[in-house]
Amino acid sequence: SRPILSIFDPSCETELHTDASSKGIAAILLQKHGDSLRPVMYYSRSTTINEHIYHSYELETLAVVEAIKRFRMYLTGIHFTLVTDCSAVRSTFNKRDLLPRIARWWLSIQDFDFEIKHRKGEQMRHVDALSRNIPTPSIMKIDVNDWLLCIQMQDDKIRSILQKLTGDCPKDIKSTYIERNGRLYRKTLDGLKLVIPKFARFNILRKYHDEVGR
Repeated sequence: SRPILSIFDPSCETELHTDASSKGIAAILLQKHGDSLRPVMYYSRSTTINEHIYHSYELETLAVVEAIKRFRMYLTGIHFTLVTDCSAVRSTFNKRDLLPRIARWWLSIQDFDFEIKHRKGEQMRHVDALSRNIPTPSIMKIDVNDWLLCIQMQDDKIRSILQKLTGDCPKDIKSTYIERNGRLYRKTLDGLKLVIPKFARFNILRKYHDEVGR
């Protein structure tokens, strides 16, 4: 079975997904293995009292800068793609009248080789959950519910079903699945069951088996 967290490989295509809210900033480092993106590392922290009043653009920029610095040991010397749901971040490099604070932040990461891609918020729910539900100021530990959401968001089929549920959804999908707090559940006679991607099932079962056996 595939591991839930992949081992970093500098030869693989690398993406850094970031997001921010007034509550916190978050990032997920991912790499492409075959046709799928797999998480390598998670990062999140709460905003400080001063950061709490930042404009959303400033918070999104802060998330980018802190994430790159946090993962510098992986990102130095390689090309990677930064993915954000804030379109303003993508145009930052071309601005001449940046706020002094923003200018200092960007200056601190100018030696990294990356391109910026904008992705709609509905496609970034895996990292959005981390920025809004900060468990600890940790690089590894995240709440189990948010962890499961992150796992779901790595599965193309699950993302596709969630997207269909937000629009004109086919009857067969609507009768089988339901979305709750960004997570996909299957309707069963015993109630709602969280949908777990195939690649993660063995690892999750082993994780809970080990915990029960302690």
